[in-house]
Amino acid sequence: MALGRTTTWLPRLFGLTVMSLSLSGCLDGEETVELDVAAEQLTLSGSVGDGPVVSANMRMLAADGSVITRFVSDANAHYEVTVEVAVDQPYPLKLDATGGTDLVTMRGPDFRLESVVLSNDDVSVVNVNPFSTLIVALADSLPGGLNAANVATAERTVVSE
Repeated sequence: MALGRTTTWLPRLFGLTVMSLSLSGCLDGEETVELDVAAEQLTLSGSVGDGPVVSANMRMLAADGSVITRFVSDANAHYEVTVEVAVDQPYPLKLDATGGTDLVTMRGPDFRLESVVLSNDDVSVVNVNPFSTLIVALADSLPGGLNAANVATAERTVVSE
């Protein structure tokens, strides 16, 4: 008779164990959220320099300042990054670079380098250097802030000086 009781609760115990293990996998702290938003790829590449800057910590920022992605410039002061951005993503996007090593001075840059991405052209070359940093700062200070028209105006001013 004891054998009969063992055979009825053993499958229940096994089922309870499997269910507990399955649920514990849901509580590991990692969560994937899929948004129902149309997205497109944006591929950017370019150089980072105040002199060539290797191992610079780089970010791509949305128009609202939120971080889209982080990456690092390579041993040749170059970067290439591909990200998914929402089709309705407002532009311009901003790139910035901090840290790393300037191969001319063998020190880190003294300031944050910045540049902008005006649109998604599938593959865009966006260099990040002191000139692009001045262009971003000037465009952002003009009435209307950082937008394509102000970037064009700032670029003409910085390049002609």
